[in-house]
Amino acid sequence: MAYIQGDLKQEKYQTPPPWLNNIRIINSCHGLLLCRFCYTRQKNHNPDYAVQEQNRDPNYVVLNPTTKQFKILPKCHLSGLKGLTLAFDPSKSPHYKVVSVCVCFRHTTSMLTYAVEYYHEIMTYSSETGSWKASGVTFAAKDREQYTSGVYWNGAVNWFSNWGKGDSVYYNVDEGRLGIIPLPPIPEGNDWYSREFRHYWESRGHLHLVEINSGMYRVDVYEMERDYSGWFVKVSADLYALEIPRDPLYCLFGILCVVRMERDEESFLVLHVPDKVLRYSFGDGTLEKICDVVAPQSSCSLRYSWFRSYQYIESLAGV
Repeated sequence: MAYIQGDLKQEKYQTPPPWLNNIRIINSCHGLLLCRFCYTRQKNHNPDYAVQEQNRDPNYVVLNPTTKQFKILPKCHLSGLKGLTLAFDPSKSPHYKVVSVCVCFRHTTSMLTYAVEYYHEIMTYSSETGSWKASGVTFAAKDREQYTSGVYWNGAVNWFSNWGKGDSVYYNVDEGRLGIIPLPPIPEGNDWYSREFRHYWESRGHLHLVEINSGMYRVDVYEMERDYSGWFVKVSADLYALEIPRDPLYCLFGILCVVRMERDEESFLVLHVPDKVLRYSFGDGTLEKICDVVAPQSSCSLRYSWFRSYQYIESLAGV
């Protein structure tokens, strides 16, 4: 992350905060970034043999990259934190919320058995109150990994299962209500377990799920109805017919994001192929180079699809 000198937390800092070198973006929402960092301290005070030790207990910060303001969040005291998601809609309120999912457990006993039952619990941080609050919402722990980072859309945080028939759920932040996100229809010739749910994004008020069939070099972009009644196919991209590099062992492309424009035909997918970042037009199905990128060392990591991309929107929102 680049740092530009400016007012931080309405105080003038001459140098960047010391934790900025160890920061990792985990979520973005309407101009604000939710980041994770760990403090480092010097174990040996001899400058010739200085060793940096990183505190493994992470901290979380909400940052406005435009104004350079930030707010370090107080600790969420529940153990088993699995993920945080930023919920912010400046058209409704100047305040934001951070929704956390924690995995908890309780013991169940009977005359013959003793078991441990795992479940998820939701807590919410409000920038208006500056504190965490238990939502009272709990649900069964099935797929823990899908809650590491959600997508805020339509007043709710949405979490997706990446594989097969796993449940995808949403949490309406204002109403404190859980709901089930239906799965897209099964493409002809496929089954549940051959589906590759890889990516999901919000753009201009639209929620998208991108499904990749790497063997056929086919990408389907779905859009969710606002009432969660179902998905519809927004665009299907046949990349095999285009000049996309191919390899018998590796899928040599990755989807970085979906970008919606005011006019549908101007919307596009952003893809990474070896040495290039491309845009695929929704309107005419053509490819256009955005920029060149440095080629990785290994052929098995020729794409950025293992990483997430985050929207950068200039904003004057306070933190």
